[in-house]
Amino acid sequence: MLSSRRCRMIPGTRRDERPRPGTSRPIRVVAVDDSTFFLGALRRALRKIPGVEVVGTASNGQQAISRIKQLRPDVLTLDLEMPQMDGIQTLRAIKDCRLDVRVIMVSAHTAVGAEKTLEALDLGAEDFITKPGTSVKGDKVEYLRNQLQDKILAHAPAPPPPPMSKVKPANRAPVLPLRPKTVQRTLARDIVVIGVSTGGPRALSEMVTGLPADFPGSILVVQHMPPLFTTTLAQRLDKLCAMPVSEAKDGEPVRKGRVYVAPGGYHMLVGGDKRHPIIQLNQEPRLHGCRPAADHLFLSAAKLFGARCQGVIMTGMGNDGCEGAKAVLRGGGGVIAQNEATCAVWGMPKVAWEAGVVEELVPLSQLAAHIVENSRIS
Repeated sequence: MLSSRRCRMIPGTRRDERPRPGTSRPIRVVAVDDSTFFLGALRRALRKIPGVEVVGTASNGQQAISRIKQLRPDVLTLDLEMPQMDGIQTLRAIKDCRLDVRVIMVSAHTAVGAEKTLEALDLGAEDFITKPGTSVKGDKVEYLRNQLQDKILAHAPAPPPPPMSKVKPANRAPVLPLRPKTVQRTLARDIVVIGVSTGGPRALSEMVTGLPADFPGSILVVQHMPPLFTTTLAQRLDKLCAMPVSEAKDGEPVRKGRVYVAPGGYHMLVGGDKRHPIIQLNQEPRLHGCRPAADHLFLSAAKLFGARCQGVIMTGMGNDGCEGAKAVLRGGGGVIAQNEATCAVWGMPKVAWEAGVVEELVPLSQLAAHIVENSRIS
């Protein structure tokens, strides 16, 4: 491990001085992995992404720290299992040295890999991809490129804002026309559906600590993650939350006072009837490139519960949850979203907000309180 006394901020490494997407300067990436073969595949995948420049590679954490100081990359892809200094130790060194780089973890698709990946996300890594296993058919390089492209572009430094004289307010559709005027709030919004993606594990870990053991309703969560990772996430959340948290199973009853996490690789819907709702899982095609997808959950909950439904859209890239939020509002329910300042990526909440299907933007620290308040009739 590097001593913190050897760590120093490198002059001129602020993000606003780095290459930005949409300019002639590429997004600078350093790739780290102890396998020469995999590192070569990773480098080829990165070079296929427009606007990305691979400025260096490293085979362990000590080399990675040196490359960050020397090359000042915008993004670091970091393997978890390495000799001398593994991914977790490297993240701690990056934090101790206050090095300004955004980290995407590269994990094996295993239970151990899932546990260490979630630990890495807690330590400050902003996203992760999984290595191609034996189940991945076809071009492994293309598999890596597909996983990396949106994540790298999402975590690249943003361009500076335009001069104040040119700033125009964002166009935003009105919320109220989506809600039937005859609908009055006479029911508690005790069926809570949550959609979350990039930055979700850390955000959910904070949010669930604010939920009381006597929460009067049920909470269903779609977190964009592969199998095994959602299992580990549910186990970690269960240790933090006063309510029981579990990975959802097909056909199980939806009970009050519980949190259900959609399993990776399956869409999660709510079926049955209002008095006896059940979890329904399926492996229909991906929606927005995701399975599970929040839209499927939101649409099913809005259809079954109407005004009792409360939608929550949290940090993440893409537009998943927007159509479902529209259905929740039209059914008489409510929708809130995490605000920009507390999102790792303000993508899903932004799309829904600008579409006019979000009633209120809420800081992460206040989300649980809003959910609890809305679950009771005022």
